[in-house]
Amino acid sequence: MVTIDTSKYFRVVEDIGRMRIHSSTKAVFKALDILTSIVLEAEDVNTLVKYYPNLASSLVKSRPASALMSNIIRDFTLRINNLLQKGGLELAKDRVREESKSLKDDIKRRNNTVAIIASRRISDGSTIMTYSYSTVVKTAIVNAIDEGKYVKVYIPESRPGSEGLEMAEELSEVGADVTVFVDSATRYMMKDVDIVLISSEAVAANGAVVNKVGTSLIALAANEARVRVFALAQTLKFYPGTFLGELIELGRAEPRSFIREEVVEELRGVEVYAPVFDVTPPEYIDAIVTERGLVAPQAVVFIIRDIYGWPPKIPSLDYELKRMRNIGGIA
Repeated sequence: MVTIDTSKYFRVVEDIGRMRIHSSTKAVFKALDILTSIVLEAEDVNTLVKYYPNLASSLVKSRPASALMSNIIRDFTLRINNLLQKGGLELAKDRVREESKSLKDDIKRRNNTVAIIASRRISDGSTIMTYSYSTVVKTAIVNAIDEGKYVKVYIPESRPGSEGLEMAEELSEVGADVTVFVDSATRYMMKDVDIVLISSEAVAANGAVVNKVGTSLIALAANEARVRVFALAQTLKFYPGTFLGELIELGRAEPRSFIREEVVEELRGVEVYAPVFDVTPPEYIDAIVTERGLVAPQAVVFIIRDIYGWPPKIPSLDYELKRMRNIGGIA
């Protein structure tokens, strides 16, 4: 059996887990690149089975709140398994890039549709508040600017990680009038905001939105100020397991990822706690913008039922990884 050096792949897994890759879309594209490379490097099915399941599982665990990550890796693995059963590793190698591109193109198409719909909610002269870094929110704002609308954007720095600074820089480069401020000033700044656009890592069956920690505070401040909040989320970000009562793991950041090491050392005996994501209740979301259109948070459960049937037949990555092991003759 040929040995594959997976250290370079696990470094990317670590980057995803530590939120060095900010966008969930970008993180999923990196994950697809890793799994595609493993298929191409494997010299036989047994080698593939030795490395692929561990990497696939590690990628999902690196970003456990990301419904897009778990849904796409499961679908990609299903496609690889079908190819292995149909024509062996040779066919899988021949088609793996095509399958990866197909999934990436589908994500882009859905994101673009979501962004187009969201941009229609942006009026000329609007002041928008957003949070953290989001590919789809950025595209929606860029669409509005391309249509000739003047757009002012408020962005909290979005600690830990300060992804808002990257978002601010990129929006400024395309012509948005951008203001960055400390997270604690969110309620103060909300008085001048016309609309809030947020992204999501996952949407639960009850319409609750999981996103970068701090999002729920923005939604709360917006609700108090009677500012509408729109969550941008293609249906691949709907977390089907929540339909059956499964909880979404939120995760937390390592202290050294956002506080200097010498400061952490000085805080001996003090717990440093930094959750990465939080949950915004559905009552603070005016609508979820999907590729199917604007839907009320209460309608999410019906969309999940439409996608997965009733009673729901929700596929799992564990099932597909077990199937891959069986194809390789490893029980």
